[in-house]
Amino acid sequence: MFNNDNRMYDDRPRLSERELEVLSLAVEGYTSKQTGDILFISNRTVDFHKSNVYAKLHVTGLFAAFHRATALGLLPALTVTTG
Repeated sequence: MFNNDNRMYDDRPRLSERELEVLSLAVEGYTSKQTGDILFISNRTVDFHKSNVYAKLHVTGLFAAFHRATALGLLPALTVTTG
């Protein structure tokens, strides 16, 4: 994308470092309580950050948030191993 000066700009949603941490832990399967304990914040604050992530990515759930964040390059893709 270009702005009025024909310079490139990044129109990807901007997630804060904390929002990325919360999203990453949620994707790994941690509950809001567990995430809060790890990050030393309340589970209500975790839920607040998740809500902000969903709004910024225009999604309604965790799977969609992970998929969109990965597609936008905000999170690395997961490698699934079995065994």
